[in-house]
Amino acid sequence: MLLYGKDTSRSLQKLAEIRFDFTEKVRGEIVILENETTSCDTLRHHLQTDGLFSSDKLIIIKNVITDGGIQNLREFLPLIKTSLITAPQIKVIFFERDVLDAKHALIKELIAATVLDGKEHYPEHAPLNQKEVCDAIARELANAGKTIEPDALSMLARAITDSFLLASELNKLLHAEARHITKDVLSELSPRDINDSIFQLTDAISGHRAHDALSMLARLLKRGSEPLYVLAMLHRHARIITKINSYLDENPRARPEEIAGAIKEHPFAVKKTLPSARQISKSATITLYENLLETDRCIKKSAASKEALLARLVCKMSG
Repeated sequence: MLLYGKDTSRSLQKLAEIRFDFTEKVRGEIVILENETTSCDTLRHHLQTDGLFSSDKLIIIKNVITDGGIQNLREFLPLIKTSLITAPQIKVIFFERDVLDAKHALIKELIAATVLDGKEHYPEHAPLNQKEVCDAIARELANAGKTIEPDALSMLARAITDSFLLASELNKLLHAEARHITKDVLSELSPRDINDSIFQLTDAISGHRAHDALSMLARLLKRGSEPLYVLAMLHRHARIITKINSYLDENPRARPEEIAGAIKEHPFAVKKTLPSARQISKSATITLYENLLETDRCIKKSAASKEALLARLVCKMSG
């Protein structure tokens, strides 16, 4: 079985459903193998041994191709093919957080192994298209007895890039008091603007989620954000972190509203930045400023791509 594609949210949702069904119905053992800890010997061991309380076992191999390269698949496939014959009670799922090169012979072989009755068991989770997004929004709102004007629907659909974002925006609309969603209502409930995206970027950086941070940076640049503006917003984020932590040093129990008034920053910005501020040390803050200044100099003086320099900065900050 293979779960993959650009829309990682749908892949994760399907994986969660499979794990739940296996736990509730089969009650076998679930083994998760991450790329950095997975070897042929480890996989062979799990393929050749029964679970603790049952012979049924679900083995989930995560990002072994995305992170480890095609060589891992070359070594694993023969073991898994043998297991399909000798141990049919053991199920194997490959989970990859991105698209795969369907032209590569080994990827073709892996996809072929997931075909049942002439149909791929779980096809690639590609990004949602505009019609799928519009249909999903209109359907869910109608089920809740709500309507949305066409212009508002189009505006929201253009801003949604994956099923995770779709679910998030739908949740806001379904819990809103308004029964008819207009562009004005949408602007209040779903501000998909640059500031919101910047906070998502900085949250991923603070959480050391480099993949998410780079994805958010790519999304910002794709939406037309200038690299220098993104850099300026990162500078602002670092400045707010410093001001928050300076105040928290003397007032560790302060609430966001109190902090915002004391440091003279917008309450929304403080509330969004506070989790990042609590995670970062003073030495890390100094390093953050040094990286920002270095990138600022390079962007203004170097002939290198501004986008590439920003990506390098994000990697350093989230590493």
